[in-house]
Amino acid sequence: MKARKILSLVEVNPSASNQHELNGVASFKAVFGNNEFRGPAEFFYAGGTVTATANITWYDSREAHISRSEYRLYFQSNPVMDAAKPGDEVIITRNPDDSIRVDIVPA
Repeated sequence: MKARKILSLVEVNPSASNQHELNGVASFKAVFGNNEFRGPAEFFYAGGTVTATANITWYDSREAHISRSEYRLYFQSNPVMDAAKPGDEVIITRNPDDSIRVDIVPA
């Protein structure tokens, strides 16, 4: 399964936000579902010019809220996400063995 989204300023620029999270869009939810997911991911920038392994967590940041959910994908700081810029595309692949690949494609 694959998910895609265009990265925003607050998702990749520490001066705008140091949250290390991607907003959970519908395609991410199709990949991860409604349950929390934790594990390592392989990160690649521009087809492999920069690579890293870092942990990710898919979770509902409003889990305690009665009528509202707000999913996020937390990532540990790593050289690939440090290289990402607003407007770049992120492609997340969840393989049949549940391994995760995160590709950043420059705008």
